[in-house]
Amino acid sequence: MEQLDRHHNFRERVAAHYPQLGKQRQRVVKYVSDNLKTAVFLTVNQLARQLGVDAATVVRTAQDLGFRGYGEFMESARELFLETLTPYEIARREIERSPGPEQAVLNSLRQDGENLQRLAAGINPGQIVSVARRIRKANRVLVVGLDLASTLSDHLAYTLQSIGLNAQAATSGGGRLRNHIVSIGQRDLVIAVTFRRGLREAVGAAQVTREAGAYTVALTDSELSPLVKLCHEYILAPITSHSFTGSYVAALAVVNALVVALANCDPSYTLKALGKINKEYESGERWC
Repeated sequence: MEQLDRHHNFRERVAAHYPQLGKQRQRVVKYVSDNLKTAVFLTVNQLARQLGVDAATVVRTAQDLGFRGYGEFMESARELFLETLTPYEIARREIERSPGPEQAVLNSLRQDGENLQRLAAGINPGQIVSVARRIRKANRVLVVGLDLASTLSDHLAYTLQSIGLNAQAATSGGGRLRNHIVSIGQRDLVIAVTFRRGLREAVGAAQVTREAGAYTVALTDSELSPLVKLCHEYILAPITSHSFTGSYVAALAVVNALVVALANCDPSYTLKALGKINKEYESGERWC
């Protein structure tokens, strides 16, 4: 998949290249892996001093792992670090580093903007169109997004229903989730949504429905997500945030992009479906 060129799986690269590294470079990798909470904030010179090696050794270590340089190496390690934090740890870190409530608000908004810029720079429009066409052809679409991700699954399923598609949202686990997935089959499509470490039930639903023959698409934030290996394909949306909840701004933009692709792939179908509910807008049930 094209995402492999832009998002770098720290664990997999270390596993693949570590045995071939020299002893000094293995020390660099091991130190970063064992001390993510502090190492990901070090400059190349600071890390070199910490290990008693020269900065060039640190840079070459990153390159030996397949990264273009130290910046990419640390960005990948930082993504891994963020995925290991609990909401409490994230909140505590942000509070300790807070510049004050007003500036924190501005920083949060700027971060959302950066997430959207990253998404726009890395998205593959062709993939979005391809997924939209699969959605259109599917007998049934199930969007699995639990906990906070239920806002995304509800939004997408509701919109798909609005344009006449057979779509459902699975927003809670347990028996309700089981009832959703028990009848999923080969002509169906499942979109699984989960971020950071990934909820076990959401990941399990993706695995079960793929084994049942459904085409599965993941919406997640990192190639470290277990959904990446389980689903037929995946779409990445950054959720980097100053909030302990993560930011779903970019993920919602992916949902909106899918809807736009659906409308443009088959405009007549979309307009016909929306025409059926148009009377509601003209009936006086809405304020304007």
